[in-house]
Amino acid sequence: MLWALAILIAAGIGETYFFLLQRSALQVCRAGDLPTRMRFQMLPRYYRAGWLFIIAKWLAAGILVFQGHWLVALIGILVFFLFSMLIPVPHEAFFELFYRELEEKRKNVDPLNQMVLKRALEAVDEKFKITHRFHGTKYEGP
Repeated sequence: MLWALAILIAAGIGETYFFLLQRSALQVCRAGDLPTRMRFQMLPRYYRAGWLFIIAKWLAAGILVFQGHWLVALIGILVFFLFSMLIPVPHEAFFELFYRELEEKRKNVDPLNQMVLKRALEAVDEKFKITHRFHGTKYEGP
């Protein structure tokens, strides 16, 4: 039981990280008046690995249910569900990553898409300034 619970916890933490990463990119798009699908340009290549955490979490929960520990599995699933809803999105932790991804992708696309990616970079920068105003810290730039 302990190993399945450990997998459930580790996978839940990983899934929450990827959820917050995607949520932050979505909010940056909204702040910059960009199409919401633009968020996928900001996400790093390893974002696709997030599905592995989702599968591992549900597999571990299934193993716990199979072993007769259905209440532990249910509590584990509910805790991470509530955690992902209640935790504030730590935008500042992701801005540098978004900026790097957009800069890298901007070098390899046609001129029309470069304009869109430039606007996304500006949205990240603008969101970064706004976030710092709320926290009362000095904006240093990406």
